[in-house]
Amino acid sequence: MHRQSRISTLPTALAAAFLIAQSPLAEEPPQQQGRVWDVSLGAGVAYAPTYEGGDNYTATPLPYISIKYKDRFALGIGGLTADLWKNDTTTLGVGLTYDPGRDENGDTVFGSGNDRELEGMGDIDGAAGAKVYASHELDSFVLKGNVIRYMGDDNDGMLADAAVSRPINLSKKFRLIPSIAATWADGAYMETFFGVDARQAADSRFPRYDADAGFKDIAAGVRAIYNIDQQWSVTVAGQVKQLLDDAADSPITADETSYSLLSTIAYRF
Repeated sequence: MHRQSRISTLPTALAAAFLIAQSPLAEEPPQQQGRVWDVSLGAGVAYAPTYEGGDNYTATPLPYISIKYKDRFALGIGGLTADLWKNDTTTLGVGLTYDPGRDENGDTVFGSGNDRELEGMGDIDGAAGAKVYASHELDSFVLKGNVIRYMGDDNDGMLADAAVSRPINLSKKFRLIPSIAATWADGAYMETFFGVDARQAADSRFPRYDADAGFKDIAAGVRAIYNIDQQWSVTVAGQVKQLLDDAADSPITADETSYSLLSTIAYRF
């Protein structure tokens, strides 16, 4: 794990956004039928803890991008995906994603972040990740699953998540998508983000702590999508997450329960 203390506004700002964007609860807008390219651009604001397990929150502006080609290849804030096989109800695919890591200082362009809560823990550099995913429509429910293996020097762990959502069309313009999800993490991921090794214990206020593989969290959320017209849409998504097992018991976890909010406005070309 990389143990260099540095002040950086970008990793913490990205982390707040990615806590939501990388969530298994996230939904991408469906492609309009008959279009080879489907492009949406916009902007939004994410409100989330400065780090997973933290009790200080930050509001972070972020760009919104969704590019789809032939309803099989997609690029968005969550990464790049390619559907390898699909029919009317089931999709299997692979993708590339990114975890921005964690900054021990936590300061952002908007002010103090972690208030030195992680001083001495060192920074965790960002890492690219390879993933496989699947989704299946069962009656009115959508089942989704992802397995991600990160390939960074600091973060070479693995995450697996599963989610169930139930899209509800309240009108032609207004849609609600309530969801529940659970995430499992291997020992390498848990040790990176929730463990405290001997050096960290000596440099910080935290005691030595080993974090083992297990279920990392459960989450519940709802996403509201309002289509103003054929081009403009507004999305608001909220989520409540409960850390579990070794993630909840970690000495760096200040609050086992966290809340996050994402609001975006996008224009579809």
